Amino acid sequence: MDPLGLTSWKTIDGVLDTTIYLNQGLITQDISIIKDTVYHEIAHVLAGPNVGHGLKWLNIVSFFGKKTGLPMQVTQKSESLEDECFLQEHKYALICEKCGRIIGFEEMTDFVKNPRSFDKEHNCYRYTHTGCGGVFKRIK
Repeated sequence: MDPLGLTSWKTIDGVLDTTIYLNQGLITQDISIIKDTVYHEIAHVLAGPNVGHGLKWLNIVSFFGKKTGLPMQVTQKSESLEDECFLQEHKYALICEKCGRIIGFEEMTDFVKNPRSFDKEHNCYRYTHTGCGGVFKRIK
């Protein structure tokens, strides 16, 4: 599935230029999805380059969500697993294999050690992402 929106940065004559691209299929979507996508991309502009869906971006999205009442969700994989700012802030990091959300930890917990731990008694994974139901994988 193609993303509904994308934000890119490039330097032109020493000045950082930001462009938001919107998928033409967005026009066929419900107005709330259009607004959500535009705010999602504006949050990327405000957070700055190489931030991805990290903590700074999430704080901006949270602010927009409170002001607009929109769900403001990450709907695709994070554009960069090497989100250096986020990964450097945390000793350990896990990524949801379904939606791409990266979460960080400072301590080694059972979850960090065994993110894909399977509960045979209940026939399910012990740890899943409450946002999308995906399973985590340790990346750091």
